[in-house]
Parts: sequence; C-alpha cells; structure tokens
Amino acid sequence: MRPLVIYFTRTNNTTLVAEAIAAELDADLFKHGDMPDVELEKQMQGRPLIALGTGVYNSRPSKQILRLIPKTPKGSKLFFFFTSGLTAKLLIDWYRRPVTKLAKKHDVDLIGIWRCPGHDKHPAFKWANLHADRPNRRDIAEVKAIVAMLK
Repeated sequence: MRPLVIYFTRTNNTTLVAEAIAAELDADLFKHGDMPDVELEKQMQGRPLIALGTGVYNSRPSKQILRLIPKTPKGSKLFFFFTSGLTAKLLIDWYRRPVTKLAKKHDVDLIGIWRCPGHDKHPAFKWANLHADRPNRRDIAEVKAIVAMLK
C-alpha cells in the first residue's frame, strides 16, 4: 500500500507542507474534517508509513491529529510534522512533547518530527505578521529531502 498523509489546518500553512510530503512519497492525502475519524482510521490500516501534520493552536498541536497517533497500526511507521508561528526552542520542545508522549505510551514507531515556521494568524500576534512568508520554498525543499530518505 501507498504511504498516507493526514493533516489538520485552520490557516492553510500546513496544507502546503502536507501536499509536498504527499507528492514526494506518492502518498494518499486527506485533510482532517473531510471524512469522519472512523474512516481516517480505516485508511491508516496496512500503510507502511503515515505522516500526520497540524498547525499549532494555543500552544498545542491540534487534538484532532493527536487523537490519531494512538490509532497508528502496528507495523506502520509514523512521521509527524507541524507548523507554528512562535519559534522559540522552548516552545518547539513544548509542542513536540505530546507527540512523543503519545507515541511512546501507545508503542508507535515514531521515526521523526519536523516543523517549520508558519504565518501566525492568532489575533494576539496577527498585527506582527510573524512569518508571513512561511512555509516557503526552502521549507518545502527541506521537508521533501527529509521524507525522500524515508521512502
């Protein structure tokens, strides 16, 4: 079976990354919300590689995508990606924590986590126009190179 990419976005920053990953892996691509979780879980069955991605909202990866981590089937490898407006190292570590905890707790084969800045559209920071140009071509080239090694 082909790899699978599932992503959640409110701002479309993550869409650009998800589409690039899916193209590089020749993977099936689904946006969370386009079908019920039960159907997404069925889609996950038998996949050698699953990439889950999300933006970070209110200092957390989306619960819609986090809920899918424990559903990763045994024998499948998981690659996680996210975009975030705030980029301090302490915050990035904070964003990764629930992903690594869930993967470890549910014995999921987490093979990598990748992130890039995304245009921060949160009302508190919108005025600053943080990372308005991100993800950009360099970010997309970087993630494509990383997932190419996962094939």
